[in-house]
Amino acid sequence: MAKLLAIVEVDEAQKVQCQEPGCGHGVYKRIHVVDDGGKIMVMGSTCFEKRFGTAPNLQPEYSGNGAGRPLTDEQRQLLLQNTAQLIVLFDEEAKANRARLLESLERNRKAIAERQAVFEARSAVLRQLRAAEVPSPRSVPIMPWKWVKPMSSMAYFHWPDAQGWIRVMHATGGQVVMPWPASDGWDEALPPVVGSPDLELGGYRVNDIGPCISYLRKHAQWERIGIWRDIMEALAKHGKRLIT
Repeated sequence: MAKLLAIVEVDEAQKVQCQEPGCGHGVYKRIHVVDDGGKIMVMGSTCFEKRFGTAPNLQPEYSGNGAGRPLTDEQRQLLLQNTAQLIVLFDEEAKANRARLLESLERNRKAIAERQAVFEARSAVLRQLRAAEVPSPRSVPIMPWKWVKPMSSMAYFHWPDAQGWIRVMHATGGQVVMPWPASDGWDEALPPVVGSPDLELGGYRVNDIGPCISYLRKHAQWERIGIWRDIMEALAKHGKRLIT
């Protein structure tokens, strides 16, 4: 079975002879290099089509995108003197091109993988930082006191013994100091300057807010003023276990 190896071209002034028996015309455009049962021939396009037709399966790899591939002077000499060697050179060239392409693709793949790894590492760090900065909604305990005035300001005072006290506003308008977390003996922990224990509320009703705040602030390691979520987030940042 015939195999079309290449389609090439040379300058018009350097035509080559068509090797189809009985032809012998000089050709320079779309010179067909054919392997016909082990015999390599150089043919013009007209003789080729008369003998073999234009079957798509004969389309060669080295065809210059369907036109003739221009040959250098050295390649033209090989076409005339050692056509098989010219095809070998084409093969080696194609292999080298494929190798360079594969190498380039591999470099690109590694570069993309490295960039992806850096991106994922940075994203993981950012997620960790965000998680450390702001607790998730489920980690913030629900405020247990239904009588607190909605959206009112609060103040948390953290004492050295890990006990905390929160100044909150009662819906009726008074100020109350609540232990956080609630613990036994809370009603005996603070002096009268803070307020009077209210066992039903579970905290101290404040009589004079000035002296009360001064006392709590004097003994506190740190404090946070804001709404309920602000205080719970401050506790989380300071490493205190949230109490539900």
